[in-house]
Amino acid sequence: MDTQPAPPAENHTVPWSLRETWFGVFFLFLFIGLAVVALAVIGQLGIALDIGLVLNLGELLFLLPIFWLIIKYNIGLDVFGLRRFNLRVLNLGFGLMVLVYLVTVAYGLILDFFGISTGVDLAPVLEEIGSPLPLIIAAVIAAPLVEELFFRGFLFYGLRQHFGWRWAALISTAFFALLHLQPANLLPIALLGFLFAYLSHISNSIWPAIILHAVFNGFNVLLVYIVIQNGLV
Repeated sequence: MDTQPAPPAENHTVPWSLRETWFGVFFLFLFIGLAVVALAVIGQLGIALDIGLVLNLGELLFLLPIFWLIIKYNIGLDVFGLRRFNLRVLNLGFGLMVLVYLVTVAYGLILDFFGISTGVDLAPVLEEIGSPLPLIIAAVIAAPLVEELFFRGFLFYGLRQHFGWRWAALISTAFFALLHLQPANLLPIALLGFLFAYLSHISNSIWPAIILHAVFNGFNVLLVYIVIQNGLV
């Protein structure tokens, strides 16, 4: 991290092709689909699972295309955006994320008015795992790092090279929102995804997106935990 201007976006190129970008997406969703089916079967068989472990292992699926490209092209993680960035981008990101959060709150209030819940019920998960630590690790460490490597470092940068940053941001954001399987929260998740893509574009680094992703998830998990501990649900 530094205070020097980031290199122009067009100077940051990636070696993988558009076809490899789409193949990465296809195989990722295939693996996740198989994992969901396997979990359903295990649940039907009554086999006990460590939810915290499952959440963290599930995030590792996003790394499969990354490992594949690292081996194929003999590249480092800096190509995926784990590189230094201008700190002013992070300041801009925090300011924009506050606006996104305000929109999210207003959006939630509007849907609540029509009887549509936008909240994700984490209470059963917290009660089952006992300690919030596995969930915190998954939400604040694993998810931001792994998801940003995939959606911004791999997918966004791969698409940007062929379609420009705006289309790349829209396409990668659509996959990001859909993968969270929260229909009522598609708009807030999409806004966050587009913000993360924009910051990754202007900085040529995914660190600002990782940091903001971690802060956002951490804040929400903390709120849920406080609410549950005080018997407000």
